[in-house]
Amino acid sequence: MVLIGWSLPRNTAKVSRIRRRAAAAVELALLLPFLMSLVYGMAEFGRGLIVKENLSNAAEHACRTGALPGKSTAQAQAEVDIIMEDAGLTGYSTVILLNGNNVDIQNAGHNDQISVQVSVPVSQIYWTTTFFLSATAIESETVVMLRQG
Repeated sequence: MVLIGWSLPRNTAKVSRIRRRAAAAVELALLLPFLMSLVYGMAEFGRGLIVKENLSNAAEHACRTGALPGKSTAQAQAEVDIIMEDAGLTGYSTVILLNGNNVDIQNAGHNDQISVQVSVPVSQIYWTTTFFLSATAIESETVVMLRQG
C-alpha cells in the first residue's frame, strides 16, 4: 500500500509535466508567426531608416561640395556616387540644379542657389514586396545651399 501511494503522485507529476510541455508547444506555435513578423517588420523599418539617412548624407555632401567656389556638377555627382556605392544602393537618381535650372554649377556666382536631390525607388530599399507602399513610390532627400565666395 505504501508503494502504491508513492507511485501515484510520481505518475501524476509526470503526466502534468507532459501536459505543460504540450501546452507550451501549442502556445509557441500560436505566437511564433506574430513574433517573427514583428522581428521582420523591425528589420525592414530599420533598413528604411538607414537608406533615408544615406540619401540625406549623399545630398548634403554633394550640396556642400557644389556650394564651394569652383566646384562642378560632376564633382558634386561624384560625392553622391561614393556615398551611395558605400551604402550598396543602386538604381538611384540625382538632380543637381543651379537656381532651379539644370545647368553646370561651376559657373555659379556668389549666393546662387545650389539644389541637390537624391532619390531611390522603394523597390530598391525593401528586401521583399511592400504592403503599404506601391512599388513605384520614390524616397528622396533634397538639400539646398547658397554658393560661397
